[in-house]
Amino acid sequence: MLSRRATLAFLGTSAVTALQEGSASADDAKSLRPGIEHYATPPGGELVKEFTLTDGKSYRYTSLYTLRIPDLAIGDVLQAHCQIQIANNVFRASTPPRPDNVQLSHAMLMHPAEERLIDAEKFPPNSAIVMPCPPAGENITPAAHYGFRTLVGSAQVTRQTKLGKGGGLWLSVVVCAASDAMGFAGQKLDVLQGYGGLSAVVFRKPA
Repeated sequence: MLSRRATLAFLGTSAVTALQEGSASADDAKSLRPGIEHYATPPGGELVKEFTLTDGKSYRYTSLYTLRIPDLAIGDVLQAHCQIQIANNVFRASTPPRPDNVQLSHAMLMHPAEERLIDAEKFPPNSAIVMPCPPAGENITPAAHYGFRTLVGSAQVTRQTKLGKGGGLWLSVVVCAASDAMGFAGQKLDVLQGYGGLSAVVFRKPA
């Protein structure tokens, strides 16, 4: 039978060993935690104040926000969030002129280099859609007047991801709008400044 002194000495040694092992486990766990970084466009970071409305037979894409994400590696995951606000201030060519529905469409993309589109017929080259944000849209009615849109998507960097210089890529949000109302084509939809933005959180895979 151990004496009381020997028992206390044994328990003390066990406690120290457990603390040391616990500390090592905590350090190991910390080293396995992914690095987390946040990127965002500045307030008022809208690239345009307006964009062109078409008749719906063809579309013209305009970049509303772009955001660079640097130094990505295979296994990294990014989550992106965007909000936009557009005003329907256009009028049908009638007597008297009157407002009508306008279809606002949008998509979130990633591509290896920055691309700023203005009334472009196609998406940027080598671009990929950030899911679940493919091209989609709905009407802004005259009664609503303002259209708010919130886009949330995520993507993991794989061997197939086309990265740019230094392993970075660009996120962008593109918009287009159309209406078959007479006289609408060629008019402009207004982009409200400072009412939205594009941000991303990057979860970097542990080395």
